[in-house]
Amino acid sequence: MRQIHEHIYEQGVGALLVVVILGGVLLLMAMSASQSGIGQLTRHLGSIGTLHARALAEGCVEEQLRTLVRAPADAGGSLLMANGSCIITVAGGTPSDVFVVAQTTDGYATALRASVLVSGSVPATVNVEHTSFVPVP
Repeated sequence: MRQIHEHIYEQGVGALLVVVILGGVLLLMAMSASQSGIGQLTRHLGSIGTLHARALAEGCVEEQLRTLVRAPADAGGSLLMANGSCIITVAGGTPSDVFVVAQTTDGYATALRASVLVSGSVPATVNVEHTSFVPVP
């Protein structure tokens, strides 16, 4: 009778070990999948942040174009918008170079350089370069 109890005990311990090992493997797989999903989400949110920073900088350039039509000698300045702020510098010449550094409220920044030609009351953008997208710590 004692041999039967020892045999059942050994089978129970073996089954328990199998369950613990399988549970650990499944837990590791679930954690790995979660980390992968979080990484993809972080990259996606980062790309949205850079797009917002780029849109903000382009909006600041458009606002500066309107200002250059009204006042061709304008040297720029700072501009506060709902989703961030811009620092605008205008370098004279033909075409004028407009430099914009924009930072969004969610911590992303970009720098943009636009070459602008103003003929009468019609501004024309000759060239636009986005020089950087950086998350601000």
